[in-house]
Amino acid sequence: MSFILSASGITKSYSLDKSGDRPVLSGVEFESQKGEFVALVGPSGAGKSTLLHIIGFLDKPDSGDVKYSFDEKQLQYSALTKKEITEIRNKKIGFVFQFHHLLPEFSAIENVMMPGLLAGFPVASIRKSAKELMERVGVGHRLDHKPSELSGGEQQRIAIARALINRPQLLLADEPTGNLDTANTVSVLELLKNLRHEYNLTCIIATHSNQVADLADRVLTMKDGKIV
Repeated sequence: MSFILSASGITKSYSLDKSGDRPVLSGVEFESQKGEFVALVGPSGAGKSTLLHIIGFLDKPDSGDVKYSFDEKQLQYSALTKKEITEIRNKKIGFVFQFHHLLPEFSAIENVMMPGLLAGFPVASIRKSAKELMERVGVGHRLDHKPSELSGGEQQRIAIARALINRPQLLLADEPTGNLDTANTVSVLELLKNLRHEYNLTCIIATHSNQVADLADRVLTMKDGKIV
């Protein structure tokens, strides 16, 4: 099995007012194989979210680099242009967060379609794919509802469908069940487990949940900005 990403020597600090920089990641070394389900666990502040953001091109490391293998082509974060980063982030990587981040003024299906529209795919084909995905994740009856008209579990299912609309190879999730009750947590986890196999996804999930960790092929523990 070949790697889909390999991070080496990743460091990241954030500036604090008058009190210097606060180190968040300290030389992280991390590799994930294609098709693998990895759970990142550890206390709040350990650096889990920051690592996901760097892997997913939402942030840049202060030092170190990340190599990727998409469609049998190897890429290096530090060598990519802004345009290339934007395209890879939109087409190869899907994101699911603790809070759904759905756009309140758009309907559920319009939210799901958004990444496909930004990628320049035809409206008709993206709408068809969005409808199929929404049916697959169990919210096909909510196409035209606004986010405020949906339950928490439904909102997160919409967010999962949105993350998959461009058929990414890598799914990154940051506490995807952290805002859900027990019943919805179980339901969403079962959905993620099934979708992972159906879509041949590599999943990397930051979590405090033992239920999420139990689903993973591998559990990595972070502490003080390192994988220990």
